Amino acid sequence: RTYDTTEHPEVAQVLHYIGGIHQKQGNNVEAMKCYKNAAKIYQTKLGRNDPTVATTLVCIGSLHYIEKDIDGAMGYYTEALRLNRAAYGTSHPDVIPTMKSIALIQSKKRNFDRAIEIF
Repeated sequence: RTYDTTEHPEVAQVLHYIGGIHQKQGNNVEAMKCYKNAAKIYQTKLGRNDPTVATTLVCIGSLHYIEKDIDGAMGYYTEALRLNRAAYGTSHPDVIPTMKSIALIQSKKRNFDRAIEIF
């Protein structure tokens, strides 16, 4: 199916959910396609700095993490964190999980001081 022909935030939301289903089924390639299409639509229609984009970026980051691409994951998590902090500040519930993911990656890279600094 082709869902990326209609650029509307509701289509992006559906793509995001379909990506989640693919991810739960272990079909990470299809999940990534859905998440990336959703992110593209959100960025086009809501703006590159809209916090709605961040949720999908975290999912893309998580797929990179699952695939052992921690640098790729870090890029998406960092951008999601930037968007959420700009929209909500530093103590909003949507900010904390992304901070945790970044700190976990820093710990895996043995950058313990940087992991602590995240918080």
